Amino acid sequence: MNGNVAHPVAHTGVRKLRDKLAMAYWMQNRRDLWVQPKIDGVAVTLVYEAGKLTALISRGDGLRGESWLAKAAWIPAIPLSIKSDVPRIVLRAICL
Repeated sequence: MNGNVAHPVAHTGVRKLRDKLAMAYWMQNRRDLWVQPKIDGVAVTLVYEAGKLTALISRGDGLRGESWLAKAAWIPAIPLSIKSDVPRIVLRAICL
């Protein structure tokens, strides 16, 4: 299901590569690359600004998702605020 909220970091997939050398070649000229293992579950993006949760976005189509921020208070595993000196933190979470 798509949504209307843009992800700060897109949830996109890549084709399978044959080995580590092929992966290194593919990565060599890319910047701002986020690589993580594939895990089945519900993927969400959490955005904290000044330590406060300001966005909780469903995966959607990978570029845009639905805002689930209103539901965050009902999910005990998601802190509504965190201690941080960093102005903006973007996290990707998988709910199994």
